[in-house]
Amino acid sequence: MTSIDASTNGSTSRAAVPDISDPQAWTERLSTSFSAMANEIAAASQALAASQQQRKYDDAPSSTTSLEVDVAALGARLEAIEAKQETLSQELEGLKEIIGQKPEEGSPEARMEALEKKLNELADTVKLDQQRLYARLCNASIRHQTATVKAPPTANGKPAPNFPGTKGEFEHLTKERYEGLMKAFGIPIKGDTDAKREAVREFLGLPGWLGAKANN
Repeated sequence: MTSIDASTNGSTSRAAVPDISDPQAWTERLSTSFSAMANEIAAASQALAASQQQRKYDDAPSSTTSLEVDVAALGARLEAIEAKQETLSQELEGLKEIIGQKPEEGSPEARMEALEKKLNELADTVKLDQQRLYARLCNASIRHQTATVKAPPTANGKPAPNFPGTKGEFEHLTKERYEGLMKAFGIPIKGDTDAKREAVREFLGLPGWLGAKANN
């Protein structure tokens, strides 16, 4: 048996990989990964909601507008996360197909190697998305152009090159800088400068211009 890292609520543990002859164990292992991702999303959302409630009391005159923008931004972010979960579900179906292959379709060693590779990729995707969630939710609550933008981690662990310091700076990057960020975060590079800006904005969880202008 082999093992992989599983990250839940900030802690890391080594989880044994089930034997290839036990499909139910594989399914349970993957279901646990999905549940951990869902719990992480729920916890972060609750934390953001609590923060917004506190700001409501601290700044009553602008609370309604701020809350509406926060909810809209958070909703867009969660929709993107749900899309990611759908992709992961499709990956799970692919794993089920590999597990269900007949022995004559490939040697046990080859099947095990393909299955482990697929599972490791899936586990890495879930863990990376969890690590990025905090930065995205922080960015979703940004109110002013001078607010600092939080950088999500990249897949290779290196800082994204030329990452903007503030939301105002982000809105006015060159096409080349947007492309650099897209490459660093694995975002497909396509479209004109405006399209690239919006693609990076969605990835970072930043509110659009409407949210920025409301309090500038």
